[in-house]
Amino acid sequence: MSTASDIVDTVKARLETITVDGGFNTDAGLNVITGRKQPDETEVPIICVFDTSDEPDDAQKYMPTMWVTLTIVAEAYISVGDNPQTSVHSILSDIKTAVLLVDDRTLAGQTLDFGYAGREIVWPDDPGGLIAVRVSFESLDSETYG
Repeated sequence: MSTASDIVDTVKARLETITVDGGFNTDAGLNVITGRKQPDETEVPIICVFDTSDEPDDAQKYMPTMWVTLTIVAEAYISVGDNPQTSVHSILSDIKTAVLLVDDRTLAGQTLDFGYAGREIVWPDDPGGLIAVRVSFESLDSETYG
């Protein structure tokens, strides 16, 4: 199967299709990076794509081949703007649509299964801050050692 970096790159490529001209709500796909950073106001909207963890199946931890669930996060930052609730849900919809619209739960054979794992919205403490929108995906893969 594939490495975490390959899966992150595939998710990044899908996120880069997010443009208003392409039928999405936002142009967030114009600024997508791999890795995580804290952007400033001049860089938004921005989407950071990265992997956070992998979890082996408990029953197979000590086997030469094991099932591993890898977590991939698309973390978008947007400014508060005039209608923050609408902006947040627009970018959430865009991220989920771009990554999951393709009817391919294996990412073209890169993984055994890939799907949505939840989302989180982090509202800023100060009214002029940035809103963070995190969408998590899980990839099921197998790893062989030895």
